[in-house]
Amino acid sequence: MLKTKLFLLLPKKLTPLSLFTFIFLLNIILRSIFIFYGYISHDEGIALYNTRLVQSGLVPFVDYNAWNSLLNDYIMSISHLGIAPTFLNQRLLASIFALCTFLITVHTARKLGRSITAVWTAFFLTFGSLTYTYYSNLPYSVEPMTLTLSLSIYFLVSSQSGSYIQLKENLALFFAIVATVIR
Repeated sequence: MLKTKLFLLLPKKLTPLSLFTFIFLLNIILRSIFIFYGYISHDEGIALYNTRLVQSGLVPFVDYNAWNSLLNDYIMSISHLGIAPTFLNQRLLASIFALCTFLITVHTARKLGRSITAVWTAFFLTFGSLTYTYYSNLPYSVEPMTLTLSLSIYFLVSSQSGSYIQLKENLALFFAIVATVIR
């Protein structure tokens, strides 16, 4: 009975776009479960406090002992602009970074191969490692670094053809350097 109901969610004709959309929606549902029902670790409390210190004007590694990276406290404090800093805000910002990384990686896979390649990439990014899917929603420096690395790879792949080749190569180098500074 359950198997029949699950297949009612899928369209009659399975195209790579409909499969990708279905996997993307499952990814969002899985991330939402991890965001709202995941364990709150001590590291998240430290990250939350560090973003509060940054917002008060203190400089990481100068005024306080920052444990993550130089830029991570600044990046994660974006989620607190105009809103009270909470664990949920930090997790939502990290999840936005993770979903952007997901979309950029799938688009890069589409540029490198056929559309079914993008579907398999989406599938393995969602279900290949549930540990990665869980931890990519937490406010650590890994997620902004992964986002900038995927942007760097995307610009390298897209610089192989089309216009503005030099600009795309420079953007790839820029995002690779930013990823190094973040981590």
